[in-house]
Amino acid sequence: MGLRFHWMLPKSGEWVAKTPEAAARYRVEATTPVSDASNPDIPGWQDFAKSAEEAGIDSLLISFSRAEPDPML
Repeated sequence: MGLRFHWMLPKSGEWVAKTPEAAARYRVEATTPVSDASNPDIPGWQDFAKSAEEAGIDSLLISFSRAEPDPML
């Protein structure tokens, strides 16, 4: 059996964080009511999923919490 690779679907706006500092700031800001992280980003998720498939990723994990969109989408 070969290796299988999995990745996590990013939150809305998470892909913008290009440095560790920006990622840490995003994680803090993502829990605020004005953050885009709680909104679904369907076009962004579609692009990410297509890129992941092309890279050989077998499946994507979807996180969920009260500060994130409903994973049933």
